[in-house]
Amino acid sequence: MDNFEIIYKVLHFLEKAMDCDEPDMQEISAERFKISAKKYSLLLEMLVKRGYVDDVKIKRTLDGAIFCNIEDAKITLSGLEYLVNDPIMREMPKKFHKADWSAWA
Repeated sequence: MDNFEIIYKVLHFLEKAMDCDEPDMQEISAERFKISAKKYSLLLEMLVKRGYVDDVKIKRTLDGAIFCNIEDAKITLSGLEYLVNDPIMREMPKKFHKADWSAWA
């Protein structure tokens, strides 16, 4: 799965999570995407820095490790606009088969 696919799925999930009292954040975990914890943390850090996601706790250790806590993560207005307006994000749903979206719908 490429980086933009992961970014799309994270933002799409957080958009859908707006309707949930307690969304299952494991649906957007590094394990779920089958990527390293470091890559996952870096992608989330990018989303936070761009203002697309809020309430993500990112911690860097002295040895360079990065840890993310997404329990309270929320999509922002900028994140919603990015999903709708960015050409790469608009193409993402076409890349996934209906079966891939069972947990995302």
